Amino acid sequence: MRNALLAAVAMVSVATAAPVPRKVEKERVVSNPAKDIHVVTDRDESVKDYFTRTRLVVGWVPMRKESDEEPGISNVLEATDPDKVMAHRPSLNDEKDKGWFGKYLKVAPPTPAVVELLKDIQKQKGAELIFRKGDDGLHHVVGYTTRKNGGFFSDEAVNKDDGYSLKELMFAEEKK
Repeated sequence: MRNALLAAVAMVSVATAAPVPRKVEKERVVSNPAKDIHVVTDRDESVKDYFTRTRLVVGWVPMRKESDEEPGISNVLEATDPDKVMAHRPSLNDEKDKGWFGKYLKVAPPTPAVVELLKDIQKQKGAELIFRKGDDGLHHVVGYTTRKNGGFFSDEAVNKDDGYSLKELMFAEEKK
């Protein structure tokens, strides 16, 4: 009887646990239904799931180097060592927007999948890039968006194509 009760409790626990996105063999690009947010991930998940499990910064970055103080993302795409970029009007999904005009980010060289993804936007003056905050102290370019310029995570308007607002893409701590 006791074993049957323990088995029933274990089945309920497993059934109510949040599913962990399945790892895939290589990185791939996922886009939201509105096709205005694109990220590279190594898991089988939606854009919304990626955002809520990952600490991110979204900010506008010039494509080309404007000065020594303002390197462009093209420098990072060609770099073999970390470089810095200025993210203009950055929005963070793990804390309230600080109202910063800009924030310097130390950026790791991107993966080949990210370089391939950004080929679509390299002729633009700049882009709203999505950076993952790494445990290594670096920011990693993981994608781009054409949805909103500045205050990305503060937008409460529900997009009819996605069914969610940008505010719903805030990082969600795992419940223990």
